[in-house]
Amino acid sequence: MTCRQALFALLLLSCFTLCGVAQESSGQNTPSTITGTGKKNFVPVWLAPSQLGNSNIYDSGGRIGIGTTNPSSTLSVNGTATATEFSGSGSGLTGVNASELGGLESSAFAQLGGLVNQFTGTNETNFDTIVDYTNSNSGQYTPGFRFGGTISGESIASARVMNSPNQYGIDFWTAFANRMSITNAGLVGIGTTSPAYQLDVNNGDAVVRGSHNFTNSGDVANLYVGDQYHVIRATNALGLGLGAFGQFPGVYIQDTTGWVGIHTTQPQAVFAVAQGQGYAVADGWTTYSSRRWKTNIHTLHGALDTVERLRGVSYDTKDTGKHQIGVIAEEVGAVVPEVVSWEKNGKDAKGVDYGRLTALLIEATKEQQKLIQQQQRQIKAQQAALSVQGAKLTALASQMRTVQTALKASGRSDPLLLAASTQLATINH
Repeated sequence: MTCRQALFALLLLSCFTLCGVAQESSGQNTPSTITGTGKKNFVPVWLAPSQLGNSNIYDSGGRIGIGTTNPSSTLSVNGTATATEFSGSGSGLTGVNASELGGLESSAFAQLGGLVNQFTGTNETNFDTIVDYTNSNSGQYTPGFRFGGTISGESIASARVMNSPNQYGIDFWTAFANRMSITNAGLVGIGTTSPAYQLDVNNGDAVVRGSHNFTNSGDVANLYVGDQYHVIRATNALGLGLGAFGQFPGVYIQDTTGWVGIHTTQPQAVFAVAQGQGYAVADGWTTYSSRRWKTNIHTLHGALDTVERLRGVSYDTKDTGKHQIGVIAEEVGAVVPEVVSWEKNGKDAKGVDYGRLTALLIEATKEQQKLIQQQQRQIKAQQAALSVQGAKLTALASQMRTVQTALKASGRSDPLLLAASTQLATINH
């Protein structure tokens, strides 16, 4: 006997039982004469001990209608059916209007076949729907909330069998493939049933499109990390930036060039720190300088003269007032234009590559060192000549002393002795 046949038999039995109860309660036997009128195919109801009339039950040749004269199935009810519980396999129940069952939305179920369903309560705020009552799902798309026909691969299911993938979690299936899982601990996995993080994307990419689906120039897409104060922000046609606590951008990568800016969205070089934002500190900085990447190499000449044309200055910065030392870019550009960068107007200088001035200073130092060495050689030669001359003078002085001694010994005091004494005094000095 099918579920529908059993329900129909139960309904008829209830009607006849009620009739018997009514007769017994009146204390009278079935009257020999029954009066009343009725319509064809309507199941009669006792209106009085000896009078019958129409009920709301209609018999359409094997189909019973309650509140309808056009039943479309074995039992059709035009109205609300209320019960504290529906149970059973439900394999024979199709096309159920779920809005009439416990106050559920009419779209809640398209088919109840193969499920165990319990609907409790009389309104939409107090009911339960149990799927996979026997805990038989082993990590597949069924049993679960399935969409479409029997060959549909779209469902929301939960693995209940011990040691199943994502046991006691929730899995979302499309085309018979598990696309997203929520673990029992609340971790979300896309492309994995065992996420290790609050959001774990496997074998794919995650895209945050932001405003207007990120289609227009200037559209912004934000990804906040930790809280609303730490943001990764992409701006269509401009670039990607990192910011924290209102300081945006801390770091910015320009779209068209790939150049990196610190505290600026418009870096004018491959790596640029916005003016007035402070110093960059590092353990070292290496500049590409291999012979492999250079041609037309020549040693600088006249470097010392070039350095003498440069001017070192002290100054105060206009934005911070801090006292500094350095050079004036425009002045350096007039002497060594290779180390100066200029604005697009070609008139205003932006900065000086102080590091490249080192090459000029190296050659200037070498040129100066050559002059010093030359002067040292000259001094040494002069010192040697003076040494020889000094030796000669020493010998001459010795001779003069001998002459003077001899003259004094002879008792002479003539002009010859006076001249010898004068010569000796000159030599000693």
